[in-house]
Amino acid sequence: MKGTRNLVTVIASLTMAVISLSTVAQFPSLENLLGPERRQDAPKTETPPIKFSDRTTTSRTETALTSQPWQAWGLTESDWRQYENIMAGPRGIWTPNISPVSALGVHAKTDVERMRYAEIAARQDWNRLMAERAWYLTYETAKERIFAPKLAALLADQPTLMQVQSHDRLVLFTDDQCNPTCRRVLSHVMSIGASLDIYFVGTSDRAVITQWAKTNNIAPEKVNATKQVTLNVDTGFFQRIAIDTTLPQLFRRDNGQKQLTEVRL
Repeated sequence: MKGTRNLVTVIASLTMAVISLSTVAQFPSLENLLGPERRQDAPKTETPPIKFSDRTTTSRTETALTSQPWQAWGLTESDWRQYENIMAGPRGIWTPNISPVSALGVHAKTDVERMRYAEIAARQDWNRLMAERAWYLTYETAKERIFAPKLAALLADQPTLMQVQSHDRLVLFTDDQCNPTCRRVLSHVMSIGASLDIYFVGTSDRAVITQWAKTNNIAPEKVNATKQVTLNVDTGFFQRIAIDTTLPQLFRRDNGQKQLTEVRL
């Protein structure tokens, strides 16, 4: 794929590097291409799993939160009793998962009360967002450090266009425009005599596909006689398997044509 693909897209593309593909007429159905499922019976055990409720000790923090739950929400004991009364009424049916602060704010009797609860909620939301932001940034840093060498190793094993050989059978996903990368792929594949199954994404017009083949110098005998090239309409499979939908994308059929290995362009 293009060298400018970002880290997440590269990961997604590498995840899909070996995939199964349903073809039109010339090849088996998708179910046959997928191969047998690997099944493994889970070991049986007579020992029941440990549940959180099996714990016999309770921390001081848990005890405090249970006996004084209003503290976790920045409320008073009086606020909490009012919240419980609110939830015992219609509000408990309408929105049973509403937060205590929001419930109190919605049912506030004065503007002063409503503003007080709004400020509590705003402070809590700010603290939550800052904690989540800190976690996200830390995770991104760790992911970059851990994934980078692993991605480099995977990319090193991925075949390139120049490594494609004449006996290979390839699958090309493209649109009806064929950009410079698409033309470069076609030129190289045709020059070495490899077989190519072309799948058109976004068009099913036979006239458009026929004109596309003529424009890109694909001789009719290669399609009709030798079957070196097949022209197929993609029926949505590309969208289901591709996280990165940049076109074109090239794959090599491996393992008796049951698997597709992505080819770097």
